[in-house]
Amino acid sequence: IDSFIGLKKEGLTLRFKPCIPPEWDSVKIRYRYKTSLFNIQYQQVSGGNVEPVKVIYDGNEQAGNSILLVDDGAPHEVIVKFTV
Repeated sequence: IDSFIGLKKEGLTLRFKPCIPPEWDSVKIRYRYKTSLFNIQYQQVSGGNVEPVKVIYDGNEQAGNSILLVDDGAPHEVIVKFTV
């Protein structure tokens, strides 16, 4: 997964470094961590004022390009926006 879409687990952190083909507008994957399911959507956006990688985790924008994995049995929504 790391070399294909840039998803890497480091301890309890899931780090995003998008590297999908430029002709793909988006990619959706499901990532299971213990009892929790993470629905992750990568979205390519064209230039503008968007940061190179913007991560939105359960509706909250994150400070960096990663999220903390939790084992709470709940589904979680992650949107990773990045410039082409």
